[in-house]
Amino acid sequence: MKRSLPICLAAGALFAGGKDGIPPRARSADYAAQQASGDVTIAAALLTPAEAKQVFTADLDHAGFLVFEVAAYPAGGAQIELSPNQFTLRIVNDPAMLATSSPDSIVEAMYKGKRATPQAPGKVQVYNTATIGYESGGAAGTGNRRGGVYAGGGTAVGIGDPGPSVAPQSPSNPPVDRDTLQVELAGREFPDTKAADPVAGYLYFVRPRAKPRDGVYQLTLNLSGRDGRQIVVPVPAKAAK
Repeated sequence: MKRSLPICLAAGALFAGGKDGIPPRARSADYAAQQASGDVTIAAALLTPAEAKQVFTADLDHAGFLVFEVAAYPAGGAQIELSPNQFTLRIVNDPAMLATSSPDSIVEAMYKGKRATPQAPGKVQVYNTATIGYESGGAAGTGNRRGGVYAGGGTAVGIGDPGPSVAPQSPSNPPVDRDTLQVELAGREFPDTKAADPVAGYLYFVRPRAKPRDGVYQLTLNLSGRDGRQIVVPVPAKAAK
């Protein structure tokens, strides 16, 4: 039977399709790294495996993918054409240049050769989801909460036959619906847009085999279609403690 796309009932910033991205942080300096060039500043941070698990229902780190939170801050009212395909990733000790992985390619890679695990009867499947974000400390209405990365929960409800799960069911690794994962990855991906205001989203890359000797990944925005510029952002490989 044909599956229908899940309906997301959010208690946080969940996206039910499309390339909306995620809310950018208040300032580019709120990210682990930033680099300005001309009329735009690019900022980025690498999600830790624990943070990625809070954002997505599937374990992308275990599947061999890195997740970067990336934001663009146009300056002076300039409109910047941006796309996930304009970004590449490399490490200093490896000449290979990695392109972004699309949501479709990630889903196909994670479900390739996987078999469905037994599911409970019924047409409605419920999945716990979460989102993380960032806020500065001392904002009105936040009480005594300190600034920084925060997490929020939500529920995704899939109507229709469940798809195959990525891994056997267990309390710490619940079954993952293929359509739910597709919606999450696509809806939170860095948007393909022409922006005059700050925009943000996630970029996905296959994890390089080699580890960065200098402790950073080089995330590059290629503006070849505009003026040939490249903006290189050195993103720390490990989150600051």
